[in-house]
Formats: sequence, C-alpha cells, structure tokens
Amino acid sequence: MDESDAAATTPDEWVMDLAERRLWLSLLAVTSGLVPRLDDHHREHFDISHHEYTALIMIAESDNATAELSSVARRTNASLSRISHTVRRLARDGLVVLARSDRDGRATTATLTDAGAELLERAARGAMAEAQRLVFDPLTKGQQDALTRICLTLLSSWRPDDPHPWVR
Repeated sequence: MDESDAAATTPDEWVMDLAERRLWLSLLAVTSGLVPRLDDHHREHFDISHHEYTALIMIAESDNATAELSSVARRTNASLSRISHTVRRLARDGLVVLARSDRDGRATTATLTDAGAELLERAARGAMAEAQRLVFDPLTKGQQDALTRICLTLLSSWRPDDPHPWVR
C-alpha cells in the first residue's frame, strides 16, 4: 500500500485486532529497548556507542576493511549525515582512516586501523556475551530459528534490491 492508498483508508481500517496490537507493541518494545541496553554496555566497557560499534563492524566486514560511508549508512540503517558524523568521531579517535573513494571521487571511504581492529576484537567478546544474555539465553533454539526467519523476511521485504549480506 502506498501513501495514496493509506490516505484513502478509513479510521475503521486502521484498527489492529488484539493479536496484531500485541505483536506490534511487543516488537516496538523489543526493538526500542535492545539498543539502549547494548549502548550502555559498549559505553561502559569500551567507551563507544552501539552505533559506533556497529559502524566499525560494517567497515571491518567490507573488502579490505574499507567501506564507502553510503554503504555503511545503508547497512546500519542510518542516514548518511549520521554515519558521517559517527565515522568522523571514529577517525578522530584513530579507529578508522578516511579517504576519497577510488570508485567515486565524490564519496568517502573509511578503513579500519589496527587500533580499530584491536578495539573490535576486545569488544566483540563482550558484545557477544551481552547478546547471549539479552536475546539467546531467554529463547529456545526453535524460537531463535523462528525469530531469524521472521527478521530475514522483514529485511528482504523492506530492501529487496539492497539486502543485508546475511539475508542471502
């Protein structure tokens, strides 16, 4: 449904049934509650935000640990402006180096430095333990598999032409 279809619906059609409302509000609570918990953990232990940690991961997972900022923005679901500010802070702290893109001279790339790789190596263990505690421990293996399928379905439907690498 596009915006014109949405405008044509009546308020009665906007109502969710109880099951949909429960799902929707639960999903919002989980997604809005998870990031602050991860953010607190990363700041306390590694003096970086969860967003900075995620940007570093996306850069590290790119070819030669170098990524264009537009790609990092897409993969972190952030605006180019936000990721530019984030990556500039990471560069200021010596975790990445910024340069013009070889592919497109108008674009900027970020390359992970040795210090950035070191931080990621230390932070990854803590981040995985925190993910285990917050998400995996409370769920059975079957629930984890179902949640994976659901998340991948949603991601694929939102960006079929530009999927996250793990969607494939």
